[in-house]
Amino acid sequence: MKKKVKIIDLSLMFHKGMQTYHRNYHPKFKRFKSATHKTHKREVSTIQIGSHLGTHIDAPRHFIKNGKTIDQYDISHFCGNAILIDLSKKLKKTIISIKDVKKRFKNFNGKIVIFRFDWTDKYYGKSNFFYDHPYLDSELCKWLVRKGIKLVGFDSPQPDNPKNSFTKYKDGENHKIFLKNDVLIIEYLTNLKKIKKKTFYFIGAPLNIQHSDGSPARCIGII
Repeated sequence: MKKKVKIIDLSLMFHKGMQTYHRNYHPKFKRFKSATHKTHKREVSTIQIGSHLGTHIDAPRHFIKNGKTIDQYDISHFCGNAILIDLSKKLKKTIISIKDVKKRFKNFNGKIVIFRFDWTDKYYGKSNFFYDHPYLDSELCKWLVRKGIKLVGFDSPQPDNPKNSFTKYKDGENHKIFLKNDVLIIEYLTNLKKIKKKTFYFIGAPLNIQHSDGSPARCIGII
């Protein structure tokens, strides 16, 4: 008897009024009908989506000048065996170190690491979503690079300490460690609590947008 495969959607839905990063260069989601059944006997929508809105993938160009863009990566970069690092019991503003994850890597040979905080599920849409989340220590980021990881994902806004955003020396520090080493970053994942296994197959497919610094993504877990 074949084992039943379970597919879990790990992506936020795009909708009017969804929470957007608080900078005017991050456009809000918009959708309007440019054709209707009444006027054209068909419906067509015009959609505005920022490259870093909702569940999305950061390409190196996001933080690295002249870095690679999302279209320069083969689709295979965005799928494969993944390990789920369950840190959902960590408190707000906690820094995650090598010690927190090292033992969990035993017998794992995949290239995708997904960090679970349940942050998006609890706080997306709330005022503290961008400010109080757990974040990675820079030494952990370097350690993951040395492990040969190709993709890291978070059910939170980012891997960096939010207090460092837009500071002179540490703005996007962890982003830069990952992205300059071709470790792409997936942010705003959701529903990770539905993944009941330590390892699973992950797919995070970006739109194939030429010259783009990132892209919205439809992410799924297969167990």
